[in-house]
Amino acid sequence: MKNIYFKLLYFNIMFLTISVLHAQKQEVPSPKIDTVQSDSAVKEFLLSAYNPPYAWREGPYNDTDFTYYKNANFNNFMWVRDEEGLMNKVHQYNFKFFVNIRELFSEDSNGVDYLTGVKYWDDGSETYNEPVSAVTEEMLQEVDAVVEKYKNDPDLIGYWICDEPFPTAYGNISKVIQRIKDKDPVHYSLVNIGDNEYTTDDNVEHFLDTTKVEVLCYDRYNFFNGFDLNDDYFDLLGRMRNHALTHNIHFYNTVQAVGTNGTSAGELDWRTPNSAEHRWLAYTSLAYGVHGLIWFHWDAEDWGVVQNPDKDIIYPSLQSINAEIDSLIKIMFRLTTTRVFHIKGNNYAGNDIVKSVSDNVDMVLGVFKDKNGKENYFMLMNADYTDSLSAQITLNFEVDELKVFDVENNAWENVPFENTGDGAVYTIKLRKGSGKLYRFVKKDVTGLIKLRKLRGKFSLGQNYPNPFNPATTIKYSIPEAGYVSLKVYDILGNEVAVLVNGNQSPGTHEIIFNANNLANGIYFYKLKYGNNIQVKRMILMK
Repeated sequence: MKNIYFKLLYFNIMFLTISVLHAQKQEVPSPKIDTVQSDSAVKEFLLSAYNPPYAWREGPYNDTDFTYYKNANFNNFMWVRDEEGLMNKVHQYNFKFFVNIRELFSEDSNGVDYLTGVKYWDDGSETYNEPVSAVTEEMLQEVDAVVEKYKNDPDLIGYWICDEPFPTAYGNISKVIQRIKDKDPVHYSLVNIGDNEYTTDDNVEHFLDTTKVEVLCYDRYNFFNGFDLNDDYFDLLGRMRNHALTHNIHFYNTVQAVGTNGTSAGELDWRTPNSAEHRWLAYTSLAYGVHGLIWFHWDAEDWGVVQNPDKDIIYPSLQSINAEIDSLIKIMFRLTTTRVFHIKGNNYAGNDIVKSVSDNVDMVLGVFKDKNGKENYFMLMNADYTDSLSAQITLNFEVDELKVFDVENNAWENVPFENTGDGAVYTIKLRKGSGKLYRFVKKDVTGLIKLRKLRGKFSLGQNYPNPFNPATTIKYSIPEAGYVSLKVYDILGNEVAVLVNGNQSPGTHEIIFNANNLANGIYFYKLKYGNNIQVKRMILMK
């Protein structure tokens, strides 16, 4: 990408001056609009690689490169040059594509790029946001010719305009996009904006207001040697998401996916990401509701996939992650992101979806609604790409049904859960950087009313003292004589003690639990009476 050196200089400044940490509970601010336009030209999820095969390389066009790309589960080309032999190959392998408009424009008489505002000097250096001449009618007529040539192509996704423009070029971009819309109102134009000193909230708004793009495509790098800005990654991702929602457009995320440890390109010091880091990039994007994921970089010297010395590591990882994404997006593209929460630390206060979680977890919660406006989907993803997690999740409501989407079988699977009176409780296990999409049906209101009447007499009290060492008292009440079970479980859901298991008389009961043989930590005690269950948490601290 052209502005790569500028970008890395800016990132290093940020790394030294900014430390943005996860909040104990952080909700991404609600945008003005939380739906994407129903008549949008964006008809499907975009899963692609930046610089796909032969983006800039000339022919002859080798079948091996196209097969290699196809087998990585890519079905889209980020852009294709208007060249007959290349287009024939793209059609032969049934790829959908953007046609490259960028190559129709070069630099003005002062050496400034018409569509980016970058000035190229004789010594090979670049300066940014330079004044640029206006595009001419003759240039726009060349755009007209390309649009007329491809607008009826059934595999056309849209028109690639440029990469990482600066504000001085926004006016020219606007003219090109408007010219395309006049000729082809069905397909859309795509501009990729970079993460640099101009990616402030005000400037992103200026970019969207001026250019009228139909997708906010955002470029973000991660995982270089000594250069992981993962704390502010969530902040930036959330900001871009909100800009897209506010403008009622779709959102794509371009993420760094490849590299070879020790390989340098300019100031870039690449390292080879592992599959957990690839998975983390994919699932954070999905949790934030993106409608497109673009892996960088496919075809570029020894730091792209094609010529990468580590491609035997990188390629299978992308192949596997892309298969997961391709499975999920068939569901998620029909959903609309509404809110995002961060769940981290021991002081999580809960929200209206997830009431409580086991301590010491770090997750992202993305909430979605279906086409009928029902907010009955959510994704929980492991925000840690260095370790897997297992946690007990308590939803803020009881459910009649809880399902998780199985990406391997492409099907919804039932999730075991228990309605406790305080909500539905279930256990989640996530690989490093992975996520799971859930769908739920809330418990019938009539049944809830009946349960609430019964809960006036059926209750489980909080143990005291709490924390305790090594003994604590648990009190509970039942309305009528019946079978009672009171058991203790560790944080992984393993049963560690049976306190009551039999018939009891009505009224209030109490029992002393001695945990002398247990290790320090968090435990849960569950009271079951008939069809009624309650669960509470206690802490053993010796």
